[in-house]
This record gives sequence, structure tokens and C-alpha cells, in this order.
Amino acid sequence: MAGQCVEYPIFLDLRNRKCVVVGGGTVAERKVLGLLAAGARVWVIAPSVSESLEGLAADHRVQLERRHFCRGDVKGAALVFAATDTSPVNDEVERAAGENGVPVNRADPKGPGDFSVPSTLRRGGFQVAVSTGGASPAYARMVRRHLENVLGREHGSMADYLARLRPRVMARFPDSPARRKAVWDLLVNWETVDLVRRERWDELDRKVRECLS
Repeated sequence: MAGQCVEYPIFLDLRNRKCVVVGGGTVAERKVLGLLAAGARVWVIAPSVSESLEGLAADHRVQLERRHFCRGDVKGAALVFAATDTSPVNDEVERAAGENGVPVNRADPKGPGDFSVPSTLRRGGFQVAVSTGGASPAYARMVRRHLENVLGREHGSMADYLARLRPRVMARFPDSPARRKAVWDLLVNWETVDLVRRERWDELDRKVRECLS
């Protein structure tokens, strides 16, 4: 469709990086929990916050600033979330983030700002993100719930297994990208996923040895 905004999908490594959430309600809670799951260092800024956020602060899982937003709060942040129920405050957060070159997401009808947050299915190291570009978060959630019934926990186990196997393949064929690709072509298929699902580790190890021989 002409004029439609097409987002660039990306997964960010936020481990130990500062992320700021401005707001203290249920929307802010969702943003905070997602950031904590990604290993971010989270600052929450709001005059009052929900009981759940109070608990996270008491457990020292987030840095809580019980006050109104200041423009300097975004400095040094990897991401900023404007998650208040007051549009002028979200406007101010968005302006401050823009002036400091920090990507901002705003959770209000004027959103999503620089980026939208997808509805994400996680199975260990395996993740599937569904986005409508902010057009309908409800639709993205519906599709993600459908995928939960299709993509079982074996996909997380598969991703973990392949992560452990990667150094072994690299060591076996350090100077041959073509042979490494051939190994992955033989291993990464639905037959292997089924072996993982059924926990047939002996059969899987035999298959790996054959591919590496």
C-alpha cells in the first residue's frame, strides 16, 4: 500500500544497558518486564507506581525514581519508553529522546514513536516476534497465541543444542564455510527437531558424528 510504513525488524542485545521507562501503571509494567527478561538495567521514573513495580524496586531489580520526568533522564539510555497516560508528558519524553539520539517508544494513541514492541513468543533462545507496526497490538497477540500452540518447547531445546554444537562445527571445518554450510543443511531440518522433541539424544549424536565425518 502506498505510503505505508514498513518497519525494519531487529533483535537488540540489551544486557546491562540502561533503558528508561517513564510511567508507573500497567503499561509501564509490561515494558519493564520485557526489558528485565532481556537483561537490561531498567530505570522507572514516575511520581507513583503500581504495587508490582514497587516490588521490583524493593527487590533491587529496577532503579525507581519517584518523581516527574526530567529531560536529562534519557542521557546514556539505549531505549526510552514513554508509558504515561498523559499525552503532553509523553510528548516531552519523545522530544528529549530525539534530541539525544535515543530511540523512543510511546504507548499511547500518538505512538509508537521510533519503534514498536512486537508480541513475542519465547522458547529459551528461540524467539518469534509478531508485529503489525503498531496498527493492531491485539491482532499481533492473537497470532502469537496461535503460534504458542504450534511451536512447542522443543524449539527452545533445538536452538540451545545448535548453539552448543556451533563451536564443534567451527573447530572441525575452520577454513571451509562451504563444508560448515553443508553440515547445517544436513542437521537443521524437521527430522532433527523431532529427535529433540522426543529426546532421542543418542540418535541425534550419531547423526552429528556422521555429518562431521
